Amino acid sequence: MIIGITTFRKDHCRIIINRGLLERAGEIIRKKSGARKLFIITDTNVKRLHFETLRKCLTKSQLEYDLISFPAGERSKSLATYNRIISQLLKKGADRRSILVTFGGGVTGDMAGFAAATYMRGIELIQIPTTLVGQIDSSIGGKVAIDSEMTKNLIGSFYSPSLIMIDPNLLSTLAERDFLNGFFEAIKIALVQSRPLYKFMKDNFTAIMRRDTRLLEQLIRRCIKEKAKIVTADPFDLNIRAILNFGHTLGHALESAGGYKQITHGEAVGRGMLVALRLSQVMEKLPCSRVLEASAIINSAFRQQRIKIPNPNRLWKIMTHDKKVENGRVRFILLKEIGKPVVRTVNKQLFIEALKMI
Repeated sequence: MIIGITTFRKDHCRIIINRGLLERAGEIIRKKSGARKLFIITDTNVKRLHFETLRKCLTKSQLEYDLISFPAGERSKSLATYNRIISQLLKKGADRRSILVTFGGGVTGDMAGFAAATYMRGIELIQIPTTLVGQIDSSIGGKVAIDSEMTKNLIGSFYSPSLIMIDPNLLSTLAERDFLNGFFEAIKIALVQSRPLYKFMKDNFTAIMRRDTRLLEQLIRRCIKEKAKIVTADPFDLNIRAILNFGHTLGHALESAGGYKQITHGEAVGRGMLVALRLSQVMEKLPCSRVLEASAIINSAFRQQRIKIPNPNRLWKIMTHDKKVENGRVRFILLKEIGKPVVRTVNKQLFIEALKMI
């Protein structure tokens, strides 16, 4: 399956989805880009699990490449790691005709994508996402960024890849926690954009959690199509694209409060959605039945997992530094109904009351 998505640049981003695609990555890249040198950016986990397959197909296609890896985890999405990548690109002779290939999950795609956007004012970017988050969300739409000491994704740019290659088979090695990260992002897309997708996820929840191959591939395709509609309509995140931040206002604060090691991005977004649903009930009259139903799906994905919620005052302070804040006002994405999001300013007291309910 090939999907073309118009981006903010003059060209298009081509997305290819197929099982076993990684084994053909070399021939696809060579046909598209000729014999230009590749620089593969990956983390230590993906290097151990999947790089040998990529290496074989690149060698078979007679593509020259250098490999740059970094420690896996959100804490590596930093200025320090970014600087190391840039230094390695310089030392290994990357020029403006080189191609940077991100091979990993959301952290790798965001950080290495930012390196591609800024190295020599921009070199060609290809993404091979290896996680559910990467395949349905973070690789789609051209947002690249690194975390600051204050908050998540504060330092970034819009820089679209020329090609995204999605192989659902790569998800077979995902740890349960990493898989759930992607599920939370998928339910986010469904809640703000598509009642049919929401119904599909609700009706097939158990099978998706078992990673049914057919349903999982269908989920990936449907999520990409829904996100592509939003990205195409608002490539620079100036209006409608803000709806994709559903659950993220609090989610990013939870990640930051935990030093990016106590809670994963998906888990944080899941809890952020629970609070946003409660706020939607109070502020937008979202029917209680909808709130309870959606909350039950999210809570079922957590599978009884509990975390200690940081002090609400601390969370509020962190949220005031979020890039979505305007004139000091904290904004949440709320729902009037499934698939009908709105942007609203939320005051501190309402937020604290909703937080107590999750």
